[in-house]
Amino acid sequence: MPEEKHMSEQKHAPEQKHVIIIGGGIIGVTSALYLHNAGYKVTLLEKESHVADGVSHGNNALITPSLTGPLASPDLPKTYFSYLGNPHSPFHISLKVLPDMLSWGVQFLWNCRHSTWLKTTRSLLEFSLVSQQLLQQTRQDYPLPYDDSHNGVMRIFRDQAGFQSACEGTKQLDQLGIRTQILNPDECRHKEPELASADIEIKGGIFYPDDEGGDSKLYARALADLLEQQGVTIRYQTEAIQLKEENNFITGVEVISQQDNQDNTNSENSSTNSKGHENNKELLTADYVVLATAFVPDALKKHPVLRPLKINPIKGYSFTVQLKEHHKQLTLPVIEDKRKIGVTPLGDRIRVAARAEFRGHCTSVNTDTVERMHQYFCELFPEYRDAEIIDRWSGLRPVTTSGIPYISQTAVKGLFLNLGHGHLGWTLANASGRLLTDLISDTSPVVDAVPFSVNRAY
Repeated sequence: MPEEKHMSEQKHAPEQKHVIIIGGGIIGVTSALYLHNAGYKVTLLEKESHVADGVSHGNNALITPSLTGPLASPDLPKTYFSYLGNPHSPFHISLKVLPDMLSWGVQFLWNCRHSTWLKTTRSLLEFSLVSQQLLQQTRQDYPLPYDDSHNGVMRIFRDQAGFQSACEGTKQLDQLGIRTQILNPDECRHKEPELASADIEIKGGIFYPDDEGGDSKLYARALADLLEQQGVTIRYQTEAIQLKEENNFITGVEVISQQDNQDNTNSENSSTNSKGHENNKELLTADYVVLATAFVPDALKKHPVLRPLKINPIKGYSFTVQLKEHHKQLTLPVIEDKRKIGVTPLGDRIRVAARAEFRGHCTSVNTDTVERMHQYFCELFPEYRDAEIIDRWSGLRPVTTSGIPYISQTAVKGLFLNLGHGHLGWTLANASGRLLTDLISDTSPVVDAVPFSVNRAY
């Protein structure tokens, strides 16, 4: 297990270096944890009123080293063409966005080659295992409440061909250190008794005993509260609008913050926005700046270092149901392979996530899509038909052309990246924060940093 300092044991240098982190999702908050533990003065900027209000809000709530293979895979082109003409398929590309994603798409297809996919998969798998170890250590040090479950994850199959192909894939996973167990239909129902009434025929399943479930939003907010108590500054409703640098060294960030008029009537650099708040511009100085947003913010996209980054949005959906007194909670998370739908128990709730759409930056919730997902959910678990849907969500997963995030120094000294995690943000969050801290501290990195570099070859 990578060695990690406890917050109460950290040693502050006589002159603390100041790090500003832009973005308060699960990646930004975990980055703040490891930087704070390493002795840095940390300021976290979040444009919303709470941390984890974006992609971290409604993700699939799974930590799955077993499923860290990138989207850019040898089978994807064939799989996509099999979905053409089916509006209800789990994978969809809107023709309207094709011109905008041409450059990204060409590189993405190039990375579908088996040789690149294999390198990428190995890098992500190693990284995810380290991240899970770090999460386990954090959980021991700080018992944060996030509705976590540790009974493993089960993937079930409705067609024999898909099941047999996945069973073949377990051989490679076993070689890479991922434990698996192949299950027959009865064993699937024994692992998860609520599948006994399923309206589908189960051909078999694969059990991943070391995978986990948990609500990343609850985790991020509990961790943010703890960090604030330990001296980390978190500024909400604060948006970075310009990076400041001198002689190719980062010096700070110009921000604009929203505060109530009554609190800022004497501000010289303020203007009133449409919501009746004061927009206050301010320059924050720092020794290091970390971009930990899902995507490069619009205000920073023209920066010459950030403009070339290839990160494309893939829209995902989820809904969450509230269980009633007569409901029994699921024993473990279940992934249904054909529909690509993940079902995760979260305390007295269940999160259901599915769908991958290329629709640009559209985040509106398509109610028909959610209703169809609910129908699939009820096919799996008819006992929950009367459970109330308490949250309908869609969000944009930031996907690089290879599927590996950027965790890297940039050409501007002191400017670092920690973004582009796709659907693996929760799975990779802790290792991402740790690797970032190693790079800023110029110490031996927790994993090989080359695959995560902004200058990588793929």
